[in-house]
Amino acid sequence: MQIVHSFAEALDRDDYETALRLIEPDATYQRDHEVIRGASAIVDSFRKVSEWGRQNLDALEFSHQIDDGAAPSEIVFIDVLISQGDRLEIRHSMHVELSENNLIGNLRFIRSPGEKEILGTFFRRHNLHPPRA
Repeated sequence: MQIVHSFAEALDRDDYETALRLIEPDATYQRDHEVIRGASAIVDSFRKVSEWGRQNLDALEFSHQIDDGAAPSEIVFIDVLISQGDRLEIRHSMHVELSENNLIGNLRFIRSPGEKEILGTFFRRHNLHPPRA
């Protein structure tokens, strides 16, 4: 479980070097209908989203909660986006499976109900155009 905690904490801090060291080189990340393969590509997808947010929002905060009893491990990411005084908190989950080497081998992103529509409304209201991450 320490690997999962360290990974989530690294993403909260935008510490991509640490996150990269915790992922198998051939890991997979399933997000919506897309599969990203390879540790570098996975970490780059997280970096791209964070960099865009930090450049285009007034504030962006990341935190997480982990259910240590879940199998596979589940990280609940809590993202707070602030634009023009408007604050939006989004929660989404990620299932994490460890490899035989005790590194992250597979990640699966799970959107909360209505998340895509809520984010779309927020972005349109502030004339923001996020990248496809």
